Parts: sequence; C-alpha cells; structure tokens
Amino acid sequence: LALLAVEGKGQARRLAVRAEIGVSADRPFTHAFRPDGGLVTLVDDWVATYRASDGAVQRTFDLKTLNRDLAPADQDIGSEFQLTWSPRGDRSAVSWGPGPMMTTIFDSDGRRLKPVGAENGLDLPGSKVEFVEGGDAVILYGMAAPVLVHLKSLAATAFGDPGASVDR
Repeated sequence: LALLAVEGKGQARRLAVRAEIGVSADRPFTHAFRPDGGLVTLVDDWVATYRASDGAVQRTFDLKTLNRDLAPADQDIGSEFQLTWSPRGDRSAVSWGPGPMMTTIFDSDGRRLKPVGAENGLDLPGSKVEFVEGGDAVILYGMAAPVLVHLKSLAATAFGDPGASVDR
C-alpha cells in the first residue's frame, strides 16, 4: 500500500510517495483515513496501525487485547473487510465476514461497543456503514433492511420497508 502526496504547483505538480506500507499478503486488510488526515490499516487478525498523514507509525495495537471476544478470521475464507471512521474520529465501524457480513462498532480507544439489538450482543448485520447525524448514528445496510443505530444510546431503530433489498 502506498501513501501518495501532491507536490509542486501548476504544471510542476506530481505525485510523490510519502510512505510504502507493508501489509500481510495472505490476510484481508482494510484502511481508512481518519478525520485528522491520519491513516489506519487493520488486518483481519484485528491488529490496527495508526499512521500520521506523512505515513509515520504513531501506534500499533492488537484489538484482541482490549476485546477478549475477538478472534482472527481463518485464513483464506474469501471474506470482505471494511473500515469506516465517524466524522469526529470518535468511533469506527468494521464490516467483516464471508457472508452474511456483520458490523462491529468501536470507540476511539479500540473498545468494542455493544449496541442494543445486536444479534449476538456485539455485532449488527450489514455490509455497508454510513455515519450520519455528525457521527452520533450509523445506517447499516446491505445484508438486511436498513437500520439506523443511534450511538449515544446504542439503540437500533428499523426504518424503511423491511422487505427492501438495499445494496448501495
């Protein structure tokens, strides 16, 4: 994974490599920019690396040490893995799994949040996540009817037609 920056002005503008980031070639990974411009990479064994906007490593930590119920995915299961940050950077959501996909919500310190109405008390069904209301709620969709989850109380509220198939 390469982190690029635009250098120069006018006709002299060009892309320059800021950092090359190595990730495991045999494990799914995801990345997302934080609102402050930093980058986070997350491998499906739940190890996150936070980088500054220039690519310098700020911290690396294993989410399994904070959340004892997380386990690395079996390798080569053909799963999807996606990371999304809230606009304020105080929460993140990870959608994962080979299907049906589930979404796990974390606070900014990497602790797993437990939404009301989650199937196993921790995860919500959905392959896509959109933070709304300035990051105080998320809309989950893609694997089930859209669900609005208010993050202040972490209570789920269904809306729309439950029979509708929503992909994007």
